Amino acid sequence: MNAIETTYDGYRFRSRLEAKWAYVFNQLHWDWEYEPIDLGGYIPDFLINFGNENHWYVEIKPAKTVDDFQQGLEKSRRSRGWNENWEEAKWREPLLMLGARLGLNNQFSCCEQGVGFFGLLEDTRFSIDVTDLHFVVCPTCTKYVPVTQIGAWNVPCGCDPPSGMGDLIDYWPHKHWRWVKPANCSALKQVWADAHNATRWTPPR
Repeated sequence: MNAIETTYDGYRFRSRLEAKWAYVFNQLHWDWEYEPIDLGGYIPDFLINFGNENHWYVEIKPAKTVDDFQQGLEKSRRSRGWNENWEEAKWREPLLMLGARLGLNNQFSCCEQGVGFFGLLEDTRFSIDVTDLHFVVCPTCTKYVPVTQIGAWNVPCGCDPPSGMGDLIDYWPHKHWRWVKPANCSALKQVWADAHNATRWTPPR
């Protein structure tokens, strides 16, 4: 099935799915750019700036299974210069891959505060791995942000924990389930439903 080009927020996206995710990013107050850079023949769909110069690239795929995501990583890894020595990678920003649905269940959640969503993260901050994701709410900036088991002491917005909540655990400032706010599953489901309506395709006149 061919992708349907869709106009939203002043951009003409290559697919309606990209437009839907752009709507979601707006509702989550994520600062995004569309097709921001050419990384040696690979152009990520979005760049997200979560704050404090913490940039993630985002790839949107009509993925319905984890295997679909794994296949989608091949082009970006060639662009990175993927090999066993990640220190020599050509670019090291985390790559967030989002699929054809939002998810929103506890299947992917690694803490009781998170709401699982259907996506994977190739995380370069501490190690390179592909891991499941979930949403939490940062109590400092109040943004919904994605976190993983890999980044269990770090939220991408870069905020510090509230006073008294940044206790060291194994010498790391633990900034995850002990201090984040629970995500609102119903609100996120509504955002996804609204994205469907906001990017509805209409035939040309």
